[in-house]
Amino acid sequence: MTAHSRTLSYEPPAAADADAPATHDNRAEVVSPFAPGAGDRKWFTITVLGMLVMYGLLQNPYWVPGGDSEFYTSIARDMALGMGYQFNGEPVAMIPPGWPAVMALVMKVTPYFLPLKLLTMACMIGALAIGYWIARRFVPPPTAALVILTTAIVSYMFQCTFWLMSEGLFCLVSAAALLVAFHINEGRPGAWRVALLVFLCAAAVFVRWAGALGVLLVGATLLHGELRPRINRLWIAAVLVAVVTTATLFILRKAQEVTPEQALAAAEFGGAGEITDDTVVATADQQTAKSYDLVTGSRGGGGYKGRLIGWGRWFSFFYWQPFRAAAGSWGLNLAANLTGWIVIALLCVVAFVMARRRRWLWLAILPYTGALALNWPNPNSRYLVPIAFLVTLAVVLAAEQLAAWSTTRLGKSLARGALYTFIGAVALCNVALWAVEVSVAHADDFYARYETGLNQNLIAAARYFNERGDVGDGQIAVSGKYRNMGKQRHSWYGLRATSLLTGKSIVSVPNKYITRDGKPTITLNRWLYNRRVKYYLAQPPVSPWRVWHFRVPWWQAYRTGLPVETTDSGWQLYRVDAPDETRRVHLQPSRNWPTRVPGL
Repeated sequence: MTAHSRTLSYEPPAAADADAPATHDNRAEVVSPFAPGAGDRKWFTITVLGMLVMYGLLQNPYWVPGGDSEFYTSIARDMALGMGYQFNGEPVAMIPPGWPAVMALVMKVTPYFLPLKLLTMACMIGALAIGYWIARRFVPPPTAALVILTTAIVSYMFQCTFWLMSEGLFCLVSAAALLVAFHINEGRPGAWRVALLVFLCAAAVFVRWAGALGVLLVGATLLHGELRPRINRLWIAAVLVAVVTTATLFILRKAQEVTPEQALAAAEFGGAGEITDDTVVATADQQTAKSYDLVTGSRGGGGYKGRLIGWGRWFSFFYWQPFRAAAGSWGLNLAANLTGWIVIALLCVVAFVMARRRRWLWLAILPYTGALALNWPNPNSRYLVPIAFLVTLAVVLAAEQLAAWSTTRLGKSLARGALYTFIGAVALCNVALWAVEVSVAHADDFYARYETGLNQNLIAAARYFNERGDVGDGQIAVSGKYRNMGKQRHSWYGLRATSLLTGKSIVSVPNKYITRDGKPTITLNRWLYNRRVKYYLAQPPVSPWRVWHFRVPWWQAYRTGLPVETTDSGWQLYRVDAPDETRRVHLQPSRNWPTRVPGL
């Protein structure tokens, strides 16, 4: 591991004149001191095979509830059926169409969930495989393999291989763009490389709006070795990438804007709002037919100051997801934040040293992650997935640089010992989470094990609707309120899952009509009846409290100081019989359904 110090202490040949631009003759040496060699065949193969085993064991033929998964999959199904770019009967403006369009192509060939899951798994493996070759520009083969496999085992990474979300494709496109940017910077010839890079950056925006933020990393990579703007291939490529990516963002968002009439229709039928005196009154922060807010403002999360202070939690939550329980404990929250700030400090070490060599990628990671932290009221560490291997690589490089700076054997040992502790802690935590997911994935009754069976009754209700055949669009209403861990929350999961599993447009019940226990009241009954709703799905408070795939009665008893009552805390289905009457429909949980996309 002593070779690592060379990557950070390496001086380019033109170092005698700090302002002299690197030439194409020496740029490859500056950017890539570790040339590909015979060892790569062995270590790259180990890396890819390791991911194939790791992620392959997580697969099963069933739909895996995930929240955003149902949103993307429902849109893709409607696209495959020729119904246009819509969700739940509404036009879609919230997300770009790239990932649903790719899934729709697969659905035209096969309607089953497993091929879709294998697609997102293949995208993630492809992205991390590309990440290996990016890491090789800074570390030798064994270390590059260690970086990628350590990143691959993180729970946020492996969950994106069985949830049908856009992360896999986004990571693949983003990593490919970064690798092409390295090739261009290293002086590899061909105008086609610049054209490919521009295409990949525009494609990233088609997959996720965050593709626009990725321009920071691509531009910084293109301009490795550069200092002052000048007319050359690198600066021209950087300008083209910035202009085309920004234009793609604004043109695509403009094209997806809905008319006032469409917004009104969405509010009337799709559940994004309710009608009061011919005025749309929103009942949720996020609406399918509303453009996604790229800038959230300073409300929530303690304002920008509080979000900046809590920046560390983005990294600790990412590498050690159980830290998310810190929300209920001041001490755990402080520990999580401090742990994350250690990672940020290591990023700063690498950014500082690399910037002195005009290697700007590491400096660009700081505003990339900082912008996420400042823009979101609460940490959403899943958004770090596309750059996760770079963060892991930065920790490795920082540890080696600290060892190189140390003048004592003890200091060097402490720096490397800290690195081994980091890798060990990440592996210990996430291998345990992975093992649980593997056990759940291969359970005899998957939905009875997944999230402690919380979804079974919702699945049974959807199958009940499908088998009856007399339930149409707008005749099923779903409550978005639920109560777990003693907190009242709102989620679009119920609506999205019901829409996916039935192929029907679902009505969302305004929060003002929903009681704490989810049971319908006379006021809600009348509202449902007047909208010609036949069935109402609601989720009562969860007891014992649920954390992931487990129930935690001991934590509930400790936090509340009350005996724990076991309730039917799945989903409950009610039939609307009259303006002031509903009747509970008791269903037997459905075993292991579905394995194919309903409606195809």
